[in-house]
Amino acid sequence: MTARDRVNILLVDDQPARLLSYEAILAPLEQNLVRASSGVEALQKLLREEFAVILLDVSMPEMDGFETAAMIHQHPRFERTPIIFVTGHNITDLDALRGYELGAVDYVYVPIVPEILRGKVSVLVELHLKRQELVRANRELEQANAQLALANTTLQAEKTRELEQLNAVLERANAGLAEANRTLAAEVAERLRAEEALRHTHEQLREADRQKDEFLAMLAHELRNPLAPIHSAVELMGVKEIDDPEIRWCRDVIERQTEQLHRLVDDLLDVSRITQGKIKLQSAPLEVAAVISRALETTRPLIDARRHQIAVSAPDDPIWIEGDRTRLTQVVGNLLNNAAKYTPEGGQIRLTVELATPDALVLIRVADSGTGISGEMLPKVFELFTQVDRTVHQAQGGLGIGLALVRRLVELHGGSVAAHSEGPGRAASSPSSCRCCAARPPPSRPRRPRRPRPRAPRPARCSWSTTTSTPPSAWPACSR
Repeated sequence: MTARDRVNILLVDDQPARLLSYEAILAPLEQNLVRASSGVEALQKLLREEFAVILLDVSMPEMDGFETAAMIHQHPRFERTPIIFVTGHNITDLDALRGYELGAVDYVYVPIVPEILRGKVSVLVELHLKRQELVRANRELEQANAQLALANTTLQAEKTRELEQLNAVLERANAGLAEANRTLAAEVAERLRAEEALRHTHEQLREADRQKDEFLAMLAHELRNPLAPIHSAVELMGVKEIDDPEIRWCRDVIERQTEQLHRLVDDLLDVSRITQGKIKLQSAPLEVAAVISRALETTRPLIDARRHQIAVSAPDDPIWIEGDRTRLTQVVGNLLNNAAKYTPEGGQIRLTVELATPDALVLIRVADSGTGISGEMLPKVFELFTQVDRTVHQAQGGLGIGLALVRRLVELHGGSVAAHSEGPGRAASSPSSCRCCAARPPPSRPRRPRRPRPRAPRPARCSWSTTTSTPPSAWPACSR
């Protein structure tokens, strides 16, 4: 055992011989043995050092063992220090009880049995050591508790600071969210107002469109009433001979303008009927050549008046389709009329009929050598009241209805219509063209043998060709 691990044992006796015997008996314990020859000396040594156990003689002069024990245990520092009384006389039970009340833990009688004294002292020394270890453990535990409390306080402060920062962030986020909610609510309210305004505008537009259709129908009907007597009057004037050339010129002008106005009125009526869904197609099997022939007859006067050359290309075999003869004639006629009207005088017009496979659609193309159409106007040419050029030299009359009728009538037949051009000013090399896809041909139909028809005189003949790649400069011209 090292000197640091040793404890102090106080030996109190007025007889030096006994002190020497105590030291001899307790020497094997290897502890610090401190002598005191009286109670007063023992108290002085206790004030200077700490002792694990006190071996105290009961019978001492001046201050006996009981008085010394009483004074020792009156001090708070030594109230738990164990005391073993040593006595050479038999003591009564009352004396033993008095010693225990004063803090004695045991009695040793003289003559002393070394093993007994050494065993009792060693037990008390061991208890003192355990108590010291417990004190150190408690002290370390207190220090650990203090460190833990400090760490807990630091952690709580850190958590509090983090929570405050998080709360600040959440408050800012909540404020931003509240602002976003207010903005969103304002946007939703604005969108609802816009939707309501849009719905109201849509209703107004529908009502305006309905009134427009009714106005067009009423206008067309009202215009037809004065046209009939004007037309009759012009025909009556044509029956009689008029010698004055100026009057004949005036009559011809009135006749041409009356016919033009009559066509405009008919177009207005057709637009009104289509818009209101009042047109019913009289579909029946018919030959495309008959449609082309009738369309050429209706547009021939305008083509001849503008000195255009027209070429028609179609297959030799007849092509049968299911459709309304009058309306399909009107479609082709409007395309030819538009080409003749907006092509400079002396231009070329070409009409091509093809049977597209595998869809078995009939393709009717009308190409001209006109001034071309700009790219931004191509998607609009088939819209109502659309005119590509309104300059003076292009003001050929019309309201922009003809091509709109073409698209609607073709769509009623289950087809489609499109316009193609490489731009203004490039008509000679790339003529603008319109393609009309009419209805599908009807199921296989027995071909009727052709019967020779009597050839009637015509005002003009057009050459027919099966090729479609001939440039405008080489198109066959009409011969009179």
